[in-house]
Amino acid sequence: MKQNSHNLLKELDLINFWEPFGRPIPEMRVGFREIIADQRKKHREVKLAKDVIKQVKPKTFTKPYVFSFNTINQREALIPLFEALEDQADLISENPDFTEEQLPDAFLKSESLKYSSKMLRWFYSFKGRDKEVFRSRYYNFYRRLGQYNYYRQAFERSKDYVKAFIASNDHSGLSQVGFVAARDAGIKTIYIQHASVNERFPPLKADVAFLDGENAKEKYLSSGKTNTDIHLVGAMKYDKYLKSREIDEKKELVGVCFGMVYHEVDKNFELCEKLEEMKIPFCMRFHPLMDEAIQKRFSDRGWEISSKDEKAGHFILRCGKIISGDSNILLEAIILKRQPIYFASTGENIDYYGFVKEGICKEACLTVKEVIQQYGEPFEIAVRRDRAKRYQNNLGTEFEGKGTELILNVLSRKIYNG
Repeated sequence: MKQNSHNLLKELDLINFWEPFGRPIPEMRVGFREIIADQRKKHREVKLAKDVIKQVKPKTFTKPYVFSFNTINQREALIPLFEALEDQADLISENPDFTEEQLPDAFLKSESLKYSSKMLRWFYSFKGRDKEVFRSRYYNFYRRLGQYNYYRQAFERSKDYVKAFIASNDHSGLSQVGFVAARDAGIKTIYIQHASVNERFPPLKADVAFLDGENAKEKYLSSGKTNTDIHLVGAMKYDKYLKSREIDEKKELVGVCFGMVYHEVDKNFELCEKLEEMKIPFCMRFHPLMDEAIQKRFSDRGWEISSKDEKAGHFILRCGKIISGDSNILLEAIILKRQPIYFASTGENIDYYGFVKEGICKEACLTVKEVIQQYGEPFEIAVRRDRAKRYQNNLGTEFEGKGTELILNVLSRKIYNG
């Protein structure tokens, strides 16, 4: 069933329209005249690129499961299942590192032009904050509308083959586009959690959701009503690490992790200087999208930095302790039997994911001095890990390290037989 209102746009760009995310709205504001001018410009560009557009062939999927992963974190969350399904799985991605099949920009613009008249109506029909988001995000919408139109038609052509669309991000990017396109084409949708969530996340809309644990379930249910069939299976991405002998080895290396938000550069730099002064071996790990100038400031000191190719699990197992601000890697550390130290380097104990509240981490460290103090204190891994069961359902059970197996069992019952 095709979307026929401005709700389509809001669903495709959920991370910006979903107010609880609290994302700031850029200052740029498009007006009615700019929309008209942009539509005319796209018509000219499409006309000039007609040869490129003709080369895009209509897509027909011939395998029962269509996956979408577009970032390293999403890929790590889904790759165990993707590989387990072998020749039963297909992939769409807007990341050229994962697939060579990329829709040309000119083609996306040509597909989005089918919504030209609606764009003008949406300009006037949106109200309040929705209107501000529309005006500030307008120049990005052609990509999502173009992708939606293409993949909705692809799913409609493939209904005899495709059993389900699977992704691990339910609020942004091509994964979210795929959820909307598949749902509108009558294809079942499956969401697999790829990182910790909080109450600001949008309500679940997929037919089936595989969540890591009770904590995620409670937070999703608190965000709004849902008809999603929820299963708690742990996270597949930890399966191989939980079975590794290295997980029980003692390590001296300290991992200092630096994310995009809730991390203060100068304080983390000060921390590294202190570790160096104390002759404590450490390795930095930056978010893949971290500004290169910031990374260079640390690398210029000759400090070890984890490569972008090193998987988080491998990095954690190399370490004995993990220091980070608000990040899922604190949870990953305790799951893999490493001590997490929460460094609230901004000076504010935000505890975004509730790791301190739930007793997985000790109290937040607001200063470098407090980090060093906590580094030297005893830490009961077994006790803290037991508390992490609310985030990782299978810890300490017979199913620990068997998340992929559990999901495959549910798929065989729910999808093929349902």
